[in-house]
Amino acid sequence: MNGSQYYPYYNSTNKLPLGFLPRDECCVAVDTIRTLLESPRAQHVLSRLVAGPEPDKADWHTTLIEPPAPPQESISAYLEELQSSVIEAVPVDSKTLQEYQLASASHIGTYKDYRLLEIACTAIHFLATRLYQKYHPRPLFEDPTGGLRIPKPYPRIRHKNYFKYKKTGDLNSVGFWAEAQIFGGVILFDRGPSGEECRSVWLHGKPNHDINKVYKLPDDAIVAILEQKCLPLDLDWENLPHLSLAAAQCEGIYREFGLAHARAYYNFLTTCQRGSAADSEIMEKKIGEFWARQVPIDDG
Repeated sequence: MNGSQYYPYYNSTNKLPLGFLPRDECCVAVDTIRTLLESPRAQHVLSRLVAGPEPDKADWHTTLIEPPAPPQESISAYLEELQSSVIEAVPVDSKTLQEYQLASASHIGTYKDYRLLEIACTAIHFLATRLYQKYHPRPLFEDPTGGLRIPKPYPRIRHKNYFKYKKTGDLNSVGFWAEAQIFGGVILFDRGPSGEECRSVWLHGKPNHDINKVYKLPDDAIVAILEQKCLPLDLDWENLPHLSLAAAQCEGIYREFGLAHARAYYNFLTTCQRGSAADSEIMEKKIGEFWARQVPIDDG
């Protein structure tokens, strides 16, 4: 993906360090992020990026299956890395920082939490990719479309639904794996008609499952994440509003449009094309718009 006409989450070139925020807002964000990264769940997950997968342990390193406990030396190494990390230096999309600052000034608590969660996700990705590259170095090369890309061998720890092989085989897939393991799934936002909003928070996946569905999170679950309570999330999943991943994309629920691997959307689109006549015209338009923005599948 060469950039997005919608919300420029990972492809944005307009990023600023978290420390660009006014002092009070920055302190709140940094304290929240650091406490989250120090939580037992984050230690369990991110220390695996130091230790790496053992040859006899299959599946967990590309899915939401619970990873095995890391060795103590990996936990210690992770905590040392975290202690030396300057959270204020994490590059964040400037639009996200601006909206967080405005929500803080307007005392809009729920919206502020949404934007704070987005900043926290950015920090998790930043630290996760840095850890993986340091302890499992891979040669990187500059892609003419922008950003660093990695040739084979691909990361052994990665989120298989957010790994795009040779097209965009970057380390974001490592960050998505870490995020999904900490929270129970990948955080998505309802971007609204403009593609730049943050109207609600959704979770792609649920703990210990391979994933297709996207669940709308209640506001108390957002607070639980930010306060490091009950991670990964343990909710009454089937009674939450939910959609398939691709249906969510069509409805404007994503981090950045088409961020997952194209194959993750196939089943839903095929089902829609077999849907009822009453829905066919609307869905045909949505499918057309979807594929117009989607990149070709590359199986590597």
